[in-house]
Amino acid sequence: MNQSNSDLTSKNPTESRRDIVAILGIGGAGVKILSKIIAAGAEDFIKTGIVDFDNASLDSFDGPNKISSGSQWTTKGCGGDIIVGERMMASARGKICDFAKGASCLIGVCGMGGGTGTSGAHIIARVAKGLGIPSIFVLSMPFSFEGHQKIQLADKGLENLLQDADVIIPIHNDILYSTMPAETPFEEAFEKADSELASAILCLAEIVTAEKYLSGTFTDFKKMLGRKKTACSLGSGFAQKNEGPDYCHVAVERLMDSPLLGGITEIKKTDAAAVILSGGKDLSIGAMKKTFEKIRGLFPETVDMTCSVTGSDKITGKIRITVLAAKYEQSLIQPNFDKEKNMVFEKLKEPASYTQEELPLMTLKKGIFTNTSDNYFDNQDLDVPTFQRKNISIDMGK
Repeated sequence: MNQSNSDLTSKNPTESRRDIVAILGIGGAGVKILSKIIAAGAEDFIKTGIVDFDNASLDSFDGPNKISSGSQWTTKGCGGDIIVGERMMASARGKICDFAKGASCLIGVCGMGGGTGTSGAHIIARVAKGLGIPSIFVLSMPFSFEGHQKIQLADKGLENLLQDADVIIPIHNDILYSTMPAETPFEEAFEKADSELASAILCLAEIVTAEKYLSGTFTDFKKMLGRKKTACSLGSGFAQKNEGPDYCHVAVERLMDSPLLGGITEIKKTDAAAVILSGGKDLSIGAMKKTFEKIRGLFPETVDMTCSVTGSDKITGKIRITVLAAKYEQSLIQPNFDKEKNMVFEKLKEPASYTQEELPLMTLKKGIFTNTSDNYFDNQDLDVPTFQRKNISIDMGK
């Protein structure tokens, strides 16, 4: 188990004030993670809050900024009903806007496949987008044994979220099987996983605001995760100089023990990775080189790896490594009109007993609606002109 984040969050009044990062726990799973973050000792530049519609969950949170609908719905949540969940979240939209306003980034944390997170995360992403705030969503995805229906709901929630969120980090719960012994008590397993996820989210918050010395910008995260459907793993390792001359190796070992990273087996399947090395102003280039070389050797040769180094006085004499690893799925999540656009090309795969139709050579364009939210009806994008959607040839008078 990595050392407590309390070691990482000691206040230093001489350090310059940073931009505010808002971290919002969404639904029951998000509330648990936010409780861990507060217990770890969130920095002054982090603003924490939760949004939920279950009174028991709200009462269990010992922190500020409890957001609910403030209506008759706030009793036992939405009970897994997606429609009710969307209505509840829409009714709390103004409060969410007030919470996020003024932040430089919004990090949303929730579980997918249930009610509140699945139905409401995309509404929160749209609020952030409307405020001009970049958003990162860290999602826990269902275990495979939870069944097809729950997994399908989670995938649908993920697809909705892709429309407005800047970065999405979906972490499949099945990854716990990779690093934890089968005889691990389930309460211990989830407790450790929640603590690790809270630690990693604090690292993400620091990455967004800390002074950087090597690449690893927010744009790199967007490029890596983009609009591809991914399975992600996330972990961190921490060590101190007084643990010996090879303290970098100690940090890497603790990183590999992170339950949500999945161990060496999952690392070897990685398509892209972001590696963030955080240290004090006393971090040497020798330690930096040694650490990145050790980590680079863990990944496959073909991995697309982005490296970043952040420095802060508050962790002088210490080093922390955070890794976000992504494995791309074969298919991409695309807007529905792309399916229409490719219909003719799908027909080319059929036997040669058909009559070839006129190819739609004109590129689909949305004009002034390019950067707006999608507007679909009956699987058609209504922002695309009708003559383009239906491949109607216009007589140009020639």
